[in-house]
Amino acid sequence: MPPPNIEQQIQELAAGIAALRKSVADQRTELAGLLDRQTASVRELQDSVKTASGRMDSLLERVQKLETDVAAIVTGHPSVSPGITRPSITLDDFAQQLRTSVERLNAEVREGASQMVIDGLEVELKAGLELTDKVKLTPLLPQELKPEGLSAFRFVLRPVTTMKFPDRP
Repeated sequence: MPPPNIEQQIQELAAGIAALRKSVADQRTELAGLLDRQTASVRELQDSVKTASGRMDSLLERVQKLETDVAAIVTGHPSVSPGITRPSITLDDFAQQLRTSVERLNAEVREGASQMVIDGLEVELKAGLELTDKVKLTPLLPQELKPEGLSAFRFVLRPVTTMKFPDRP
């Protein structure tokens, strides 16, 4: 029989080996958990990237469609999108806006001061007219921008003053 000192050393070594095995097993379990969490995080990031990429593709398609529509409006070619047309305003709406602007100007004038009226309106329409359902003013296309083809609106704002006469005794 070996001396008790050797047997005690063997038991201590066996206990140390068992502790190391348990520590290695615990570290493997911990590493496996970390790996699972990292894998889940990578999958989530991949899903997020896929979703963002899909959104970017959709937005890119919309931007390209808008560019096509804008080009169609600017060049005067029919647009591929229904309802997309060059901006326009009817003559009645233009007159109403002009009237509203003069009324707003009069409202801003101090009380007791003179008010403004349009004293003569001269309209010279050369281009930029759309004659579909109503006569409409439309912006000119770039190729139509020539000095001789521009329309003109001339008007004069004239102050209207009121005079107060003293009452006669």
